[in-house]
Amino acid sequence: MQREPTVSERDAFGGNIQHDVHDFASFLLGHVDDETNMRRDHTMVEPKMYTSNDGTISQNALDYWRLHRTYMDSILDRYFRSLEVNIRRCSGCPEERDFADGWHTALRVQQGDSDTVEFAQLLARYFAPGDPFRCTTCLATDRMQQARYARMPDRLVFMIARFGATSKLKNKVRFPTRNLDLTRYFVDPDQTGASSTDRHFSGPMIYDCYAVVVHSGNTLNSGHYYAFVQDEQSRDPTDWWECNDHECTRVKIDSQHPNDDTEKMYQRGTAHPYLLFYKRQGT
Repeated sequence: MQREPTVSERDAFGGNIQHDVHDFASFLLGHVDDETNMRRDHTMVEPKMYTSNDGTISQNALDYWRLHRTYMDSILDRYFRSLEVNIRRCSGCPEERDFADGWHTALRVQQGDSDTVEFAQLLARYFAPGDPFRCTTCLATDRMQQARYARMPDRLVFMIARFGATSKLKNKVRFPTRNLDLTRYFVDPDQTGASSTDRHFSGPMIYDCYAVVVHSGNTLNSGHYYAFVQDEQSRDPTDWWECNDHECTRVKIDSQHPNDDTEKMYQRGTAHPYLLFYKRQGT
């Protein structure tokens, strides 16, 4: 007979309330980040705001990462931590580069999207320049900002954000399981070659999907999570497992097999992909 968890064991994971799998992943990876950091006794260095007077964006990214590594060296840093830069430009000021690191990229489904949304559409929207606004420094009205990747990890996670306060947007999102090329969303290559010695700062950035967490249900506060996971013991990349609690079923994904289950992974009733896990080719 399966043992019921004790009250203290339940409390360690937030009690009996329904938890979002993204929150759980953040909780788990946050602890892994802290517990495996071999430089936790070093003083944190506050990140600086870079401008076009500080060299190229690639040089800024390398400098940011060098400073980050003085106080962080964890499993998350080695495999999952990406670096994005928010670039702000206007006609009257030097270009500003604001860097941020994290373990995932959140792509948002919006009201008004078609019933079936292509993953490329969500990526293009995330990295598209924003609308012009007034600069608070020089008062120019042509200030714009745009995000770009500045460091690409070996393992990259996407969250398909589809939840409001209580409602869920149920659009089908089609994402590639192989050969996702993100090179176009990376900062311009450094012509000095300063980044060429670290593959995380140079292309090509091509990824293959190896796991998908699915949410089944109508709201954020209810439902069920299960996962599709690539069979790492098989040489055939179309061999996957559907893992639903104690049941694990062999499935075919992105194959020519007559019983291929890719469409079920994209959408099945109220079940939709929520977290997508990708590994970079060659790692």
